[in-house]
Amino acid sequence: MSSKPISELREKTVRTLFGMMDKFGKDPDIERWLEGQKTAASPDVRHPIWAEVGKISDFTDTQEELLLNYGDPVVPDEQFWQIVQVEVGEEICGLIRQEKATIYSADRLHKTWPFSLVLLREDKERGVDEAVSYLYHTPLPKPYVNQIRNILFTTWHRGGPHALKAREFLCHRCGDVIARERKAAETRFNQAAAITDDGLVYTADWVVVFEDGKMPCIFPGRSFGQNKITLSPQRKRMAELQIPKLDDTVVPGLAILTRMAEEQVKIMYFHGCEQCCALTAGKQKILFTHRKFCPARLPLERLQSIH
Repeated sequence: MSSKPISELREKTVRTLFGMMDKFGKDPDIERWLEGQKTAASPDVRHPIWAEVGKISDFTDTQEELLLNYGDPVVPDEQFWQIVQVEVGEEICGLIRQEKATIYSADRLHKTWPFSLVLLREDKERGVDEAVSYLYHTPLPKPYVNQIRNILFTTWHRGGPHALKAREFLCHRCGDVIARERKAAETRFNQAAAITDDGLVYTADWVVVFEDGKMPCIFPGRSFGQNKITLSPQRKRMAELQIPKLDDTVVPGLAILTRMAEEQVKIMYFHGCEQCCALTAGKQKILFTHRKFCPARLPLERLQSIH
């Protein structure tokens, strides 16, 4: 059993899982990266996590409110209109210039970003503002979430009146993504029967524990929720094996587990797996391990020993 506190092992597991996620750039210290962004003069738009922020559709603010509250509009000059004309063509540029609307644009802070404009029109009859957009040369009835996000990135980058508010908003949404994944990682740890010091976790419906000179004992996997089996990262940990599907509607009987246990003793030695072996039968996952890798006190909740 590991001598490390359970909280330290949980945190190690969370960071290990973070380090395996493409959305976090496989950065186990993604939360430290976010802390740096909270004070940065310009956003690190190359980081893949921002794509997750662009997927979020449950904003409490409308797109119009996001622009008004966190975006800085363009003060168009002739140089700006020359850029627009190159991007959308002379005809559409002329139509945009006739619009009585507030214009927002996104700089190409990333080479993959498309040219986009968002126009905020005032609807005096309804007393509300309405956003319409242009992506390349195509008018859209509503901006994409990514367009709004990129405009806020541009506001942050330009350092205008709303730069700090835009940064705070985007970092907050980024923090929501990280918090969601942290909660999932902690749940995975809490449900695990076995862990390693380097942060890997193994779940199981059943755990069969062998001890020299004694009959194997069977435990529900959940019974190791607080005191986990701890496997060494320095040695081979796990052999993954499959057997024909069992009836998933019933708890595996002692007779079935007995046959599994007898075979697993041979398999563990055959594979040179000194610590444990996982066997999957349909949806049932059974972990076989030795008593020396278990906590000092075995769980009280157990099935009778296999005879």
